[in-house]
Amino acid sequence: MLRRTGTRLRVENTLMIAPLLDIMFLVLLFFILNTSSGSVESFDVDIPQASQGENRQPPNHIVVLIRANDEGFVLNEVEVNEAEFPARLQALMRELGTSQILLLASQEADYGRVMRSMDMMKRAGASSVSLGVERLEEADGQL
Repeated sequence: MLRRTGTRLRVENTLMIAPLLDIMFLVLLFFILNTSSGSVESFDVDIPQASQGENRQPPNHIVVLIRANDEGFVLNEVEVNEAEFPARLQALMRELGTSQILLLASQEADYGRVMRSMDMMKRAGASSVSLGVERLEEADGQL
């Protein structure tokens, strides 16, 4: 900023804070809108363990459970056979207004069956299918 003092022009260095605050609020807003939190309910399934896992679940969530020795699915705590699974999933997605699915599959479940179920979910209109894992605790209790 130029300022006249007598007969000389003097340059005054100032730091404009308002634009910096605007940028910081935009960054904060970006992170708030792109994160979600929640907890996963407990089911009777032996899911795989991983050292890196997130605890995320959408508020209107759809949980699909695949057991090791069972031919059907559990869709939000309701037993569903494989033939009626796509139609029931589509109806539940319309009812809850979400197309995000959390898939909990037993680690002993057939890999091909898990992949076929993910394909059925995508064909039913699921926008994203997240795989659930159990966090692996290390010997000293820290992750």
